[in-house]
Amino acid sequence: MNRTLLTAIIISLVISTPALARAEFYLSGHVGGGRASDSTIDNASGADHTLSHDLGFDLGVATGYAQPFFRVEAELNSRNGDVHRIDGENAREGDFTAYTAMANLYLEIDNSSPVTPFVGAGAGVLRLSIDDLRSDSVSIGDESGSTEAWQFIAGVAVELSPHTNLDLTYRYLGCNDLSWAGATIDYTVNSFVVGLRYAF
Repeated sequence: MNRTLLTAIIISLVISTPALARAEFYLSGHVGGGRASDSTIDNASGADHTLSHDLGFDLGVATGYAQPFFRVEAELNSRNGDVHRIDGENAREGDFTAYTAMANLYLEIDNSSPVTPFVGAGAGVLRLSIDDLRSDSVSIGDESGSTEAWQFIAGVAVELSPHTNLDLTYRYLGCNDLSWAGATIDYTVNSFVVGLRYAF
C-alpha cells in the first residue's frame, strides 16, 4: 500500500476516534423560571375570561443519548405559576400547573471552544391542572385536562469537565387548546432554565 495513503488513513482514524468516543448516555436536570402568556377561557355560554399569569417555576429531568452534532432524550417536566389577574381584576386565588412528557431532538453546533450552542424541538403530551381559580366576581374552581404539546429549545452548553455540562436554555412550550365542560383554554409558556447534564 502506498505509504502516503496509509499515513492518511492512520491520521483520519486518529482524528475520528475522539468524536466516536463522544457517543454516550446522559442524565440531566434543570430549574428555572417561566411565565405563561395570557390565556383565554372560551365558554359555550359566552362567559369568556382573560387570565394573566405571574412568573412561575420550571423544573425537569431527562435521560438521553448523545452523538456528535445531535442528541435525543426523554423528558419529564413541571411548570407552575399563579394567576395574577382575571378579566383585569386581581385574582384572589388560582394557579396553573402543567406536567409534560416529551421526546426531544437537539442539534449541536460543535466547535473548538468549551461552549457549544444548540437548538432543539420536542413533542409529547401535557396535563394542565387549574387550582381554585377565582377573583371577587369570577369563580372557576378546579379543572384539569390533557392534550398534545410541543416545545422549541435554544441555548448553550458550557463544558465543566469531560463528563459534565452546564446548560443555559430558553424554552417555548405550546399545546392544543384544552377542553372541559363546554369550555376551552389556550396555554403557552416561555421559560429560561439552568441545567446540569452528566454523561457516562
